[in-house]
Amino acid sequence: MYFPQPYPDELLGSLFIRACHHLGLTPRMLIAALSEGSDSVPSFIYPGLIAAVARHTGMSAHELLWEHTVFPHISIALDSARRDVLEAQILDSNAPGSSLRLQSTFPPHIEALTFRRSCEVCQRHDRATWGEDYWHRIHALPGVLVCPIHGSPLSISHVPLLAQITKEHNRLPHEVDFDRRRWPASEPTLRDLASEVKAALRCETSAWDYCLRSCQNAATSRGYEYGARAKSVNRLAIEFEHYFGSRLLEELGLPLLTRSSDAWPVELLRGRRPAMQLPLRLILLRSFLLASAAQL
Repeated sequence: MYFPQPYPDELLGSLFIRACHHLGLTPRMLIAALSEGSDSVPSFIYPGLIAAVARHTGMSAHELLWEHTVFPHISIALDSARRDVLEAQILDSNAPGSSLRLQSTFPPHIEALTFRRSCEVCQRHDRATWGEDYWHRIHALPGVLVCPIHGSPLSISHVPLLAQITKEHNRLPHEVDFDRRRWPASEPTLRDLASEVKAALRCETSAWDYCLRSCQNAATSRGYEYGARAKSVNRLAIEFEHYFGSRLLEELGLPLLTRSSDAWPVELLRGRRPAMQLPLRLILLRSFLLASAAQL
């Protein structure tokens, strides 16, 4: 069966949408062809049917998982052993989408995180280069509010990331209406944050054990105290909130409810694993620590 090749940084859900367009199939018909008669509809954001897509594209399943799904972002919140087990489970699965508890990574109540986003400059470039536009993985990740390539603010659609690819949502960026947003943070801060999210995708060792040690070492070298349980005001918490701004942290669903040693960035450094948005928390903390290093 003909199947399109994925474009650079194309999300697997976007590849399914383009395949439907190219083949003239509904999402259900496409999944039935890929998964031996399944009556499911494909997921836009959940990794699924990796082995079937690998067969039709000639790519390795490992490459598809790491280059065209959100798995590398999710794996930041897992220790290395758990990440390897989960990777094996996904690659062996023939389901149209594995949940991976994504609602903890893409909480549906956070508007800034859970709708399809796109860069207008990328759309124009993609149409000029490939003859069609597509959904970029990097634009879908939490914390990416500007394009890390062009620096332009991302436009936000009304299509939820967690929605399945039904006939209604079987659309490419040029087929969707977008709203423009102004984010309550400086452009350099947003660009640095987007760059950190992108950098985390490129490192297969970016699991919890590696990232936490990296952040702890950086905090210690910059003189931040995070081991004490005192309720006194904590310098790291204050400077962290000042760097990102309270309004941006609220928009991301991660406000600081205290500026003491109980603030979530400080507790994160002590090894606590919050249930919600752990990958984004680590990336925010790392972005802040890198910025503080540049100011030394």
